[in-house]
Amino acid sequence: MRTLATLAVALTCGISSLAAQRAHQFEFGAFGSFTRYDKVFNLDNQIGGGGRLGYFFSNVVSAEVDAGYQSPSPRTGIASPTLAHGSASLVLNFGNARNLFYILGGYSRLDFEQTAPYRFTDDAVHGAIGDRIFLGDQAALRFEVRGFYTPNTGFAGGDWAGHVVGSLGLSVFTRGGGPPLDSDHDGVPDKRDACPDTPVGATVDARGCPADSDRDGVYDGLDQCPGTPVGARVNAKGCPSDEDGDGVLDGLDQCPNTPAGARVDAKGCPIDSDRDGVPDGVNGSRIRTATAWMTPRTSAPTRLPAPASTPPAARFCSRQSGLRSSCAA
Repeated sequence: MRTLATLAVALTCGISSLAAQRAHQFEFGAFGSFTRYDKVFNLDNQIGGGGRLGYFFSNVVSAEVDAGYQSPSPRTGIASPTLAHGSASLVLNFGNARNLFYILGGYSRLDFEQTAPYRFTDDAVHGAIGDRIFLGDQAALRFEVRGFYTPNTGFAGGDWAGHVVGSLGLSVFTRGGGPPLDSDHDGVPDKRDACPDTPVGATVDARGCPADSDRDGVYDGLDQCPGTPVGARVNAKGCPSDEDGDGVLDGLDQCPNTPAGARVDAKGCPIDSDRDGVPDGVNGSRIRTATAWMTPRTSAPTRLPAPASTPPAARFCSRQSGLRSSCAA
């Protein structure tokens, strides 16, 4: 069960990550094959060949027919049979623009001819797994392993039969009646797209290349803040920041960390019109309070009372230090 669950997750991811657009395309192919026959047929393993024609209804679902021919050799006897076979299949495709994995299943007809006991026709069902490795947009190497099952074989002395066929071939894809291939969904067909893999939603030119009008590194169509000044730092959405809140954007601000409320010039530097060390616009009382708090306090001088025996005039003179010279006189 764990293996089946893992396979299901892999197939689901394959469908969701399908980058190649093959809908409405035809696939023409030729292949060479190698067949291992059911042992009851008493035939040696045999090489052969054939061709196929397929059509993609969507990026995932396609259908195909194929036909092949072989001249197998019996392990004993002098009979010289031939085999012509044809199949019709429903195909599910998973992968990307360069590697298209598939599974298929369908009906097959196996026609053995010429001499007994190899003169009969079998109806069979088949299943296969395979892969296409693309050499370009329209050509791919294709390899496959297919199994045939015949519930009631016409071979004398046989009940049911099973055969295994491996094949390797070349497929060519042509356009059908659908829209031209546009892998990055930017509206410019792949044949004319000079900038493949453009992010979805970005505005592109006639060549398929994204534009960045304000040169902030975020493409038009994805930029939520168009018209950003050149040199300003922006986030992933293309919007500039102003960390010190002085109205001059980061990246253009030559004096970051300006005090809140300070008036600044075009470069983001504080203005100090009266050159008192306090930027214009900053709360003056707050600055004075801070200055006073930082200035060390000095205690008032202690004044000692004059002795009781001192004449009134002398006591007056001691309290009035500014009159000491006249009192001394």
